[in-house]
Amino acid sequence: MGDILDDHPDLEFYLTADHGMNAKTEALDPIRLLRAEGIGAAAAPIISDTRKVHHQDLGGTYYIYLEKPGETERAKTVLQAAPEVEDAYTRAEAVSRFHLHAARIGDLLILARKQSVFGELDELRKPMRVRTHGSRHEATVPILVHGRKVNLAPYRYNFDLTRRLDLS
Repeated sequence: MGDILDDHPDLEFYLTADHGMNAKTEALDPIRLLRAEGIGAAAAPIISDTRKVHHQDLGGTYYIYLEKPGETERAKTVLQAAPEVEDAYTRAEAVSRFHLHAARIGDLLILARKQSVFGELDELRKPMRVRTHGSRHEATVPILVHGRKVNLAPYRYNFDLTRRLDLS
């Protein structure tokens, strides 16, 4: 990057990541937890890899689809009681808070604590050593701007910045 900028001193340069990363030390299988309480469910992890090597399919957010949507509040209570779960949201709450599409997220959305991840495990809980993302603790994303002064204070989300940044 330095060589490029040395060769093109008038160039504006923007570099960012798509997410932050943190080390995780504990994993929870939320579907096993719900089934132990008699609640049938399936999950759609936000992190998935066909080879199971990238983050071991473990992440900080899980979309939960309940077999009986009438059990939403009970399932939310069970999930919130788990020490690995930082927050649980109904579909309506998640749509409002995170600007999500209701048809794409399941009945519940759960977020992990900083040191925790969710995934399909061979047991309910498991010690874990993995670096991954997906919780609110990886929401801070660095951006490097060279060649232009940009006041990032008014931007809460990356898409706000990219929609409003005049690159002409």
